[in-house]
Amino acid sequence: MNDPFFAYIEQHAVTLRHDRFGSAVDELAVLVDSCAPEATLQSHLQEHPYILSQQFPHCHHVFPKVCLGTQYETDFFCLDIPSSGHEW
Repeated sequence: MNDPFFAYIEQHAVTLRHDRFGSAVDELAVLVDSCAPEATLQSHLQEHPYILSQQFPHCHHVFPKVCLGTQYETDFFCLDIPSSGHEW
């Protein structure tokens, strides 16, 4: 399949890193507790997207900085894929 939309989605597939999950969450807690700038938190979550994906039961894709038209930008979009289909 050579669909560019499918390729874009698959570029943002999340693989849970069991070996890094605990330390990534601990690092995030330190950043939050130290009142780190939003850009630092964004960077950390982009580096460890499985922190976000684990907040949803069927989330396998995390998209950083998605534009909503020309005026708005999200921090992240999480794609949840339950048995009923794709949900944003």
